[in-house]
Amino acid sequence: MKGQEISAPHEAKRNVGLKQGYINKVLKERYKLQTMAYNAIYIIQSSFQDFLACIIFNPTFRFAACGAEIFHPFGTSAPQLLIPQDE
Repeated sequence: MKGQEISAPHEAKRNVGLKQGYINKVLKERYKLQTMAYNAIYIIQSSFQDFLACIIFNPTFRFAACGAEIFHPFGTSAPQLLIPQDE
């Protein structure tokens, strides 16, 4: 309010100082928590990145009807490797 004097100027200065210190502490803690959250998200994303790339971009990675994972590194199946082919 313009034109009005503060009834206790020494109290006002003291409260501002405490408030700013408290704000700085809260901001510092918030920054720490935010950094920890970003680091956790980065670790989770980087750990699943190769796994998802293998499933999505690897045409030899399949799922069986029962839910088992079938992986053929060279695009061949076991019967083709074990049974000789007549030419």
